[in-house]
Amino acid sequence: SDSTSTPLRISDVRLNKFDPDYERCTLSATSDTTRFRLDLLCGDTTLVNFMRYGKAAISIISLRPNPASNVLEVEVETSQSESATVEIIDATGHIVSTSAEELPAGRRTLKRDIHSLADGSYTLRLVMGGNVVTGKFVKR
Repeated sequence: SDSTSTPLRISDVRLNKFDPDYERCTLSATSDTTRFRLDLLCGDTTLVNFMRYGKAAISIISLRPNPASNVLEVEVETSQSESATVEIIDATGHIVSTSAEELPAGRRTLKRDIHSLADGSYTLRLVMGGNVVTGKFVKR
C-alpha cells in the first residue's frame, strides 16, 4: 500500500511556567517517516535568550586596558534593567572581589579598582538573574 506522511515539527513549547524548575525550559518535537525526536532545553538562560531573541540578556563587550594596572574598564550591554553581581576570580578559582551593580538596559562601562590585586591572570564574572558571562584579563 502507498502511504504518505507529513513531517511534524513542534517547537518553543513553554512548560509549566509556575514551576521554577521548568520555567526556562522549551520543548521541541520533530518527526519524519523514519524517526521521532523530542528535545528538552533547560537551564542556560544566556543560550536560551540568544536562541529566542537573537541576543543575550547580558554580554561583555570589552575589558580594557588588558593587561591593566590600576583600573579595569568593563563595557557591558544588557537587554533589561536588573541587578548584577560582579566577581573577580583569580587563577586558582578563588573569588577575590565581589560587588553589586544596578545595570540599566543598554551599554554601560563599569570601572573596577584592581591596583591591590597581585599580578596574574583573572576572570571577571557577571551574574544577572540566571545569566552568567565571563571575560579574562591580566593584572600587571
